Amino acid sequence: WNFASSHLSLGLGLQSRRYPLSAMKFIKANLLKKRGLTIYNWGGYFIWELYPDQETFIDGRGMPFEDVFNEYFYMFRSPRNFQMLLDKYNIQYLFFNRLSPQANEKDERYLPPEKWRLVYWDSIGALYLRNTQLNQPIIRTHGYRYLRPFYPRHHYLTSYNQQNPQALSGEINRAIATDPNNAKPYLMRAYLASQGRNYQGAIADYKTVIRLKPDDAVAHFNLAQLYRYFNQLIEAKNAYSEAIRGNKNYTLAYIYLGLTEINLNELEEAENNFKEALKLNRENVLANFGLGLTLRLNKSSEADHYLGLAKNKLHTISTKERREIENLTRAHNLAFF
Repeated sequence: WNFASSHLSLGLGLQSRRYPLSAMKFIKANLLKKRGLTIYNWGGYFIWELYPDQETFIDGRGMPFEDVFNEYFYMFRSPRNFQMLLDKYNIQYLFFNRLSPQANEKDERYLPPEKWRLVYWDSIGALYLRNTQLNQPIIRTHGYRYLRPFYPRHHYLTSYNQQNPQALSGEINRAIATDPNNAKPYLMRAYLASQGRNYQGAIADYKTVIRLKPDDAVAHFNLAQLYRYFNQLIEAKNAYSEAIRGNKNYTLAYIYLGLTEINLNELEEAENNFKEALKLNRENVLANFGLGLTLRLNKSSEADHYLGLAKNKLHTISTKERREIENLTRAHNLAFF
């Protein structure tokens, strides 16, 4: 697991990009007498900052405590293992910059709100506090109800936004105020802005994410989608290309780059991008349709093959994808449906 950044710079002292300096201030102010657990890479830093007032579970200096190491790495294999170790050692708070690769999309199972509450979050990591009666004063003051730092997708925010939009917006803005260099809350805010049709607000936030994380493929892709919506095709093409540069396996970016290139009449480039998408997912309906349409526009005899593949799978696609195909068939007078 790559828990810590590998960037190095010259100078004295600790780097705030690599060590949780701000989070440590929060811990010292609120959690000094509580037992915590952090990632292996930060164990030595936590010992240096907190000993003797607080014991640290894991030492990041490679000390030969085999049993502890085994328990630490075993805990991430399942939510049950995770909770058992935390209960065994009466861990009261957790500070991570990610869970294990298996846990990321299921952090609700690892960190259910009835047991753990997010109380601090910045660009370095997230701090969860055990949800007990004893800890309620801290949770009432600092707790987040809605935000999930380790979720890779933001669809879960939609239902919270319907329930209490002001509270959700307040939490996102609080996370940004805590650390303006934390890209993820801007992504959340951009997602909600798009849902609410505040497209210019979404564009501004995606641009902020890209300034903070130039290789963020999702931000580039979503920005490209908005540019395409406003028919800013050159800007859309550039943003899709940046998304691909950030993630060479981004199937949707190849597809929508190809669709944009059809609009720009750049048919050779469009054909190449649809083929790249099909290398990643040969059954993708939109990629097959896009390639078939491009070949038809180029008067290629292969067009019917790919259009046929797309037509056979039409029942599997989303409403949004079907609308894309309908718009393209109308624009190019293609008899497809």
